Amino acid sequence: MDSKEVRTGYKGIRIIGFTSLMLLLIYLFFKDTYVEIGLQLKTAALGGILLIALLGIAYVICDGILVAIFAKKHRSTYTYKEGILTVWYATFYKGITFGSGTKVAQMYMLNEQGIPLGISGSFLTLNYALHKLCVLLYMSLTISGWQQHLAHSYTGYIYFGYGLNLVIIGCLVLACTWKRFHELILWLLRKGLEAINKIELYEVVEAFLVDLEKESRTFFKAKGRLIICTLLNLIKLSCWYMIPYIAYWSMTREMPPIDFWEGMALASVMNLLVGVIPAPVGMGSSELVYLMLFSSLFGKLTTDSTMLLYRMASYYLPFLIGIGVVMMRRFNKIKEGEPCET
Repeated sequence: MDSKEVRTGYKGIRIIGFTSLMLLLIYLFFKDTYVEIGLQLKTAALGGILLIALLGIAYVICDGILVAIFAKKHRSTYTYKEGILTVWYATFYKGITFGSGTKVAQMYMLNEQGIPLGISGSFLTLNYALHKLCVLLYMSLTISGWQQHLAHSYTGYIYFGYGLNLVIIGCLVLACTWKRFHELILWLLRKGLEAINKIELYEVVEAFLVDLEKESRTFFKAKGRLIICTLLNLIKLSCWYMIPYIAYWSMTREMPPIDFWEGMALASVMNLLVGVIPAPVGMGSSELVYLMLFSSLFGKLTTDSTMLLYRMASYYLPFLIGIGVVMMRRFNKIKEGEPCET
């Protein structure tokens, strides 16, 4: 057996091994929910399922276009396809890390595409700040539509969520634009790092804040790009916010007890409150808020069904497509004989 045959056999083993790992991961990820999801898909109207799936895909595509808009400033040849693939790639890591590895995966992919880590970290932070601002803006624009449908006991959570998001956005904007705030962060950081003998991290954070300020300064000067990114974020959020209304029709073949815009408004409240209301053991924050807001309108059984369709479009389907992107990248690297960490 010559060396070429050995290399071919080795590549085949790596491909089979990686494919087996991905199949095992899919099984572990869906083993507790695939029966429920299957039942809901069999019951729901096919047209509704397809529309919900398209909305979930459209959300990720909008996110990818936003990444590309930021990246084009640093590499003029950067394409929208690269930005969309970057976000799809990161959805896999979002799934297996429950959200904590999303930005790291995007930075890794952008680095492979020729965008340095420091720069990608700065514009992804800026993009996140704009996303949070649009969540708040969307909620503010639709505030009159949901008020009558919320129990009085929830209003405290809503005000707290509104205030918490304002604080997060304020800190992000200050971190992006104000040198005095940078100095305060760096002073506190130095004190903390000196206490644990990790002072070498100081320079990393300092360089990140410098890149973040530069990125923010040029971004806010380009008013056209700011408007486009804001509109894209609002369109992106609308893709998710339409799903509960469509899911109700898909499950019952009847029009929901609220109109379309009220459904969008309630979904915007849900997105605002995710992470604010403490969830019981065994239930995620998004599931709890969804049930809290929609149960009194849709009924518990229908709400459970529509929630599964919402999670399918916003979480499960992107995760599966993300697996496909990761596998495609891995197979291409194996065929080309390149080292591959992902």
